Amino acid sequence: MSLLSRNREREVLHLWPTRMPCAPDRQHCLIASRSRRYRRAVTSRFFIFSLGCCAFGFSCGGRDGDIPIDAHTDVALDTASDAPIDAPNDIALDSPSSGGCTDDEECVRDDGRAWGCERGDCVPRDCLPGRADCDDVPDCETPLGTLSDCAACGDVCEALPNASVMCAESCAFESCDEGFADCDEDAENGCEIELGTIENCTACGETCEALPNARPACDEAGCGLGECLEGFADCDGDPSNGCEVSLVDNDLNCGACGVACNPSGASGRCAGTTCEIVACDSGRGDCNGDASDGCEAVSGSAATCARDACSLGVECAAGQVCAPGLEGFSCDPACPAGRTNCEGTCSNLDRDPLNCGTCGNVCPEPFGAFPVCSLGACTLHCDIDRADCNADESDGCETSLNSDEHCGRCGAGCVEGETCIDQVCTRL
Repeated sequence: MSLLSRNREREVLHLWPTRMPCAPDRQHCLIASRSRRYRRAVTSRFFIFSLGCCAFGFSCGGRDGDIPIDAHTDVALDTASDAPIDAPNDIALDSPSSGGCTDDEECVRDDGRAWGCERGDCVPRDCLPGRADCDDVPDCETPLGTLSDCAACGDVCEALPNASVMCAESCAFESCDEGFADCDEDAENGCEIELGTIENCTACGETCEALPNARPACDEAGCGLGECLEGFADCDGDPSNGCEVSLVDNDLNCGACGVACNPSGASGRCAGTTCEIVACDSGRGDCNGDASDGCEAVSGSAATCARDACSLGVECAAGQVCAPGLEGFSCDPACPAGRTNCEGTCSNLDRDPLNCGTCGNVCPEPFGAFPVCSLGACTLHCDIDRADCNADESDGCETSLNSDEHCGRCGAGCVEGETCIDQVCTRL
């Protein structure tokens, strides 16, 4: 007959060689039985000496000597007949207090503790590695290695400025937040330096130097060209040479890149950052005071023949021409000697840029110069502060004589420590 048969409930008890008292009066642990007349006094392996009590399934009763016990015999109780039966030695109790185990693998629990099999019973041992018992409940519920419980219960990894922390056996610095760096290599103050500045651009100590006529700057790519100083501009789009062009007194870049000071019908100059008219060409006038359209008025036509370009003119009668005189233009019945009637205007075909060599042949207006008709051929005459240093009339008078490279004349450069002011090299 099997001791663990489903048809018969059995309580199996393993008796130790020595009986342990349940209390100072020599009581013993009694196994519960359905029969009032049949109990056995036993010494429970679950006996807790400090409390003097029995484990679950036992009760204190009887006195030493009341019930004879064969301490070396394992006894099984037939609860149906209340009669003792023989049982093999060392059979574990089949109850909540005894797992009936044969090895440690049968005792694995999901409570963070290591369990083992001892004399047929599953008993708890120490916490598993990486687990701890951090509350009053006897289990190992808390995983270690976290920011709140790193090496032990309550071992909190405190946050560091501008940085993240980690637990690697102990609390430790992990990495800097984006845009910050640990430049003093002191983990206690975290990542104390903000990057993206002139002193620490993309890394600790990466200092951005100022480029010519510009302020230093730092962006995600590293050090670069900052804001141009007042009066300068980066006209060639090359950040390596800074803001290379002066916008002050620069006839080719007057106030802005590519804005040439070349007023129509006049000679001009860049004063500060503003284009001004120096003088109107012959027969032209700046009547509206607006330098942007140059000397817009034209005198000397038969339709508006006037003393000067800005005076109210009159239309010459048929057969008359508008001829120049000592006091300006006036209507005359015929052109004087040496002049030709070109649609009502008496023109000197040797010198008139509007009728150069022949009526209607207008000399073009080159850059930095005004057109000149000389002996019936168009040529250029540079403005007072400009010169044709490359000897190429197609680009006019391209060179400013107020530059440090060409001060007063072509090729006359200023030495170090001097600058060109009013076409003269001046030491600052």
